Amino acid sequence: MALDVWTASGRRKRLLVLGVASIVFCVCSGLLSHFARHPFNGIDVDRLADDLHSSLPVGSARQAAEEWFARHGIEHMKYSDDAELVGRISNNTLLERAEIEILLDYDRGGLKHSTVERRVFLPR
Repeated sequence: MALDVWTASGRRKRLLVLGVASIVFCVCSGLLSHFARHPFNGIDVDRLADDLHSSLPVGSARQAAEEWFARHGIEHMKYSDDAELVGRISNNTLLERAEIEILLDYDRGGLKHSTVERRVFLPR
C-alpha cells in the first residue's frame, strides 16, 4: 500500500507525520535552549550573592567568611591582588566557559565590601 499524497487519506498521513516531526523538533530545541543557559553545577549567581550578603553583612569577621566558604565547599585564597579573600567556582554551561568570583575586602572593623560576579571567558 503506497502513500498517495493526492488522496484525502494521503494528505492526512502527511500532515500527521509533519505534525509529529514539528513537535519533536520543538521539544529538542527547548531542551537544548534550557541546557545552553543553565550552569552544569546548578549554582545561580544571584542566589549565591544573596546568601553571601545575608550571611556576611558589613563588619563581619574574616573567620565568619572562611566558615562561609567552607560551608559552601568553595576553595579560597587570602590576600590576592584583587581582594583580601577571593573564592572562585566553575560555572560552565553548554555554550560558555565561566566562573563565579567572590571578592571580600576587609579593614580593621571587619568586612568592608563584598562582590559576587560571573565572568565568562572568551574561547581560545
